[in-house]
Amino acid sequence: MKKVLNCLAFATLLLSFATVAYGQAPNLGTAANLVLFTTNGAITNTGITHLTGHVGSNVGGSTGFGNVDGVMHNQDPASAQATADLNARVNLSKQVARDNYNKKIEMLEKRNNELKAKLESLQDRTAEEWNEFKKEFNHDMSELGEAFDDLTKNNVK
Repeated sequence: MKKVLNCLAFATLLLSFATVAYGQAPNLGTAANLVLFTTNGAITNTGITHLTGHVGSNVGGSTGFGNVDGVMHNQDPASAQATADLNARVNLSKQVARDNYNKKIEMLEKRNNELKAKLESLQDRTAEEWNEFKKEFNHDMSELGEAFDDLTKNNVK
């Protein structure tokens, strides 16, 4: 039975590595005002393209855009601010995802430790007590499976 619990603990860690979370559209700050933007590199258009909105590049230029209903922001204060806003948003999103992930892992580890303690407490018990434990254990495994499902459903694209 200890092998089962150890395998369960290992499976907990393996199944919870996905970290993608769903939610509302993030606040992109000034970057939300741009329809096309790069923080690192030039933007080149080939062909006929009509863009409605601002275009920008924080590093490099924008070339080949003849039909833009907006302002071209190339290495100017607006593109620098958009880059700063995007970087801040990415860092915040990473921290929130990391915090949520760690909370879920802590919950699963706590539950796993509780199950291990239960198992160890039943080593010298009667067959009736052992059968009662197995019934509770199966229920606990079902709950843990649901927790895994919830963890993976919320963390997969």
